[in-house]
Amino acid sequence: YYPPKNSTWDESKMSSYNNKIKWIASEGEYAGTVGPNAQWTLEGATLTISGSGAMYDYHKEYTPWSPVRNEIKKIVISSGITHIGEDAFASLEKVQTVSIPSTVKSIGIYAFAHCTSLTNVVIPNSVTTMELCAFANCKSLKSVVLSNRLSVISQHTFLQCPSLQEITIPASVNYIEPE
Repeated sequence: YYPPKNSTWDESKMSSYNNKIKWIASEGEYAGTVGPNAQWTLEGATLTISGSGAMYDYHKEYTPWSPVRNEIKKIVISSGITHIGEDAFASLEKVQTVSIPSTVKSIGIYAFAHCTSLTNVVIPNSVTTMELCAFANCKSLKSVVLSNRLSVISQHTFLQCPSLQEITIPASVNYIEPE
């Protein structure tokens, strides 16, 4: 999806992806689908994911909100979403806050990697799987509270998070994958 009122999305921009992607004008100025039953909207600086079920997996340069990535400062994932897709929010460098509901069960590879302005995150107790590099290179991340249903902390989950001062690791964690 591309924003229909954005003049930078012309034929030359669309063909730069080797013509392997079918481009469709989004349903609103900044809105579209992110899963079989999930949608996204951008209002102001807030990206909201709503609906139900799993989000699609992405590559950071090919998310529906890539053209407006520098406008996003807050991510709100609504109740009903069960999986945060691979690379879904990677490299949203201005994101400061993320709200994850208790319906989310899994967080994909690199889901929030390179969100360099993100400062705190609470992983709800519904999350049982958090994959490789989920929060890698979140340079401003200071504190993390993990789900009490998480049993494994995947490799490089918090790699290159130099500001990380506090992480609450629950008793449920019985393995931390080595480097």
